[in-house]
Amino acid sequence: MRLVGLVRGDEGRSLVTDSRRGIALGARTVCYLAAQIVDAYKVGSYYPMRWKRGMSNTRWGTGVLLFVSCAVAHAQSAAPKRWVLTRADVAVISVPPAIRNQLGDLEYDDTSSVQGVMVDLNGDGTKDYIIQSAQSLCGNGGCDYAIVDGATGKSLGTVFGGTLVVGGAAAHSFPAIETVSHLSAESVTDATYSFDGSCYVESSTRVVSGASLDSLDSRLAKLPRFRP
Repeated sequence: MRLVGLVRGDEGRSLVTDSRRGIALGARTVCYLAAQIVDAYKVGSYYPMRWKRGMSNTRWGTGVLLFVSCAVAHAQSAAPKRWVLTRADVAVISVPPAIRNQLGDLEYDDTSSVQGVMVDLNGDGTKDYIIQSAQSLCGNGGCDYAIVDGATGKSLGTVFGGTLVVGGAAAHSFPAIETVSHLSAESVTDATYSFDGSCYVESSTRVVSGASLDSLDSRLAKLPRFRP
């Protein structure tokens, strides 16, 4: 059987978080400078009066360039570096009682140890939870994973897969989650879940086999694997 998603790499959660915060800071800086220059144009203070004649095209070109840079920076901040989580990467974690009480669908009883990872998904400085279901719900295709907002304690939905790829295009601050689940030794289901502002919903799914599966294997092998 193919083992999709067992990748190499020592980059950890801190690398993902630091990269995302650095890009976000750069985006805010570029946008701030763009706003300052536009405000200066409005009051006529950015250029001395003797420079203003013939500066119209240059001014518009500069403004467009800055706002394009701002848009690109925001797009980059919304697409943090991807990383991989496999079933072997989870560990016992401590969760608050209010969150544990929401895990009934994952078949945890009062004495079971909760398995998962804690990682800041939306860059708010608070660790969120990706909680793996009890083994009774896991099969060859994978497990259910509950996503929980660490700041509010609110459940953000459940995804299913054997390998999770976290990152890429973000929606409402939370990254997309791609899941890969085995159907057989030679085919997998590749699904993408997006956050709609309330919960994660499946936005696309496809069956992958043959050369396309080889390409998927290769892509996953290049991504860093989660490290606590």
